[in-house]
Amino acid sequence: MNDKKRSLMIFSPILVVGLGFLTATIAVRLINEWAWVPLAIIYWSTMAFLIYRHKGTTFTSWLQKPKGHKGWILLAFSVSLLPLPAFIFGWHTLDSGLIISLWILTFLINPPLEEGYWRGVMMEITQHWPAWLSIIYTSVFFTASHPLMWGVFSIANQSPVTWAAVFLMGLAWGTYFYKTKSLRWVIVAHIIVDILNLCVPVFLNKFTGM
Repeated sequence: MNDKKRSLMIFSPILVVGLGFLTATIAVRLINEWAWVPLAIIYWSTMAFLIYRHKGTTFTSWLQKPKGHKGWILLAFSVSLLPLPAFIFGWHTLDSGLIISLWILTFLINPPLEEGYWRGVMMEITQHWPAWLSIIYTSVFFTASHPLMWGVFSIANQSPVTWAAVFLMGLAWGTYFYKTKSLRWVIVAHIIVDILNLCVPVFLNKFTGM
């Protein structure tokens, strides 16, 4: 990848978050909290396109057996239970077949795409940086995407508590990917998070946090 393309990819989080913010801002005026649906479609499509255009490691290769010490798996899963209290207090908001179906669809689609982009693409593009800077850079934008996109209509995503939890996840998963060069268990850990955080009820403000 030449320097120009690398520079464009390095700054692609601005495009991803900016496009998401624009989509959410327009859609919320038309369909209120259901703005999460067009936002998810645009967000997922943009990440899928950038993963496809990435000329580094393929997505399939990212699913390889992790390198390094097996103990790093504990780091990947160490942040997975942070949303457990939300699930305990809010599980009752999964109160219809439609909500449950969308919840399942979201926690199956979102984690592979977010990890493929935020960890896979962005950390490979910045691999010539010091490791700590690469991890923080991707974690900051990953965190910012929550209030600037989902937070346009979701009360829970406007909370600093949510931002702190997401930032910790970004740091843990970024470190894991740096050490193992694999997304296999990070994606599983992310799926657990999206199950426990009741993503769809939260988007619809059926559950706004504790």
